[in-house]
Amino acid sequence: MAAKEVVRGPLHLLHLRLKATTFLCHAVEKPPVPKKEELSKADLAEIEDALEKIAAEKQELLIEKEELQDLKEEMADYKQDVDELKDVVVKTGKVDIEESKAAMRLYNRVNRIIGSMDHLIDKLNEERKSMQIKLDSTEGPAGEKTKDNLIEINDLLLAMRRIQKSSSNTRLEMITDLLDTLDIDHDGAVKIDHVLKVIDTLGRENVKVSPAQMKEIIELLIKEEVLQARNKEQQAQQASGETGAQPPTAEQHEQQQGNKGP
Repeated sequence: MAAKEVVRGPLHLLHLRLKATTFLCHAVEKPPVPKKEELSKADLAEIEDALEKIAAEKQELLIEKEELQDLKEEMADYKQDVDELKDVVVKTGKVDIEESKAAMRLYNRVNRIIGSMDHLIDKLNEERKSMQIKLDSTEGPAGEKTKDNLIEINDLLLAMRRIQKSSSNTRLEMITDLLDTLDIDHDGAVKIDHVLKVIDTLGRENVKVSPAQMKEIIELLIKEEVLQARNKEQQAQQASGETGAQPPTAEQHEQQQGNKGP
């Protein structure tokens, strides 16, 4: 019995060609594809740690300035007391009342310490101001109240470099991209509330996200914040409009009726 002839059409030939192509692709050794970098929950926790450290440093600087000011006032009071004591000595003629050498040495030493602390705090303030030149030039008096809620992106990245034990440059670049997305007006500073809100949202979900997904999430959060602010403004306007258009009192109504006459 003769074997049945198999008809090989164009689709079959295409299938064979695809199989051959697939075989050749597998035969050729390809370099390993690098794993796609994503920001994990641990990365977000590191950003939060850096924020907390910077906030603590700012608070510590404020406390140091307050304590230094208190010390200055106490030294000024002491000097005033010494001057008054000298006046009493001159007026009474009692020469046995005088400031001890130990007190004078302590006074001079404390003054030198105050001077060095003043210089250190001034230097820290100058460094902070130099990083906020652009922010200061773009904001008016109305923006002064929001400065405490802003943080320089460079400050945050430097803090992260200090606290991260094993961080790749790629991850820091991704974090920089994240912060740049949060930097709406491109002034080099971001709102701490924005960063914490993103970290809280992603941390609750406990997922890894790509930079593109991160950008979408940030944009959605910012839009949500804008809508909430707009709704609050509309509610405030409606409330002020309702209070401004109150119905007349009974006394005002009687007066209006009297003015109309019979």
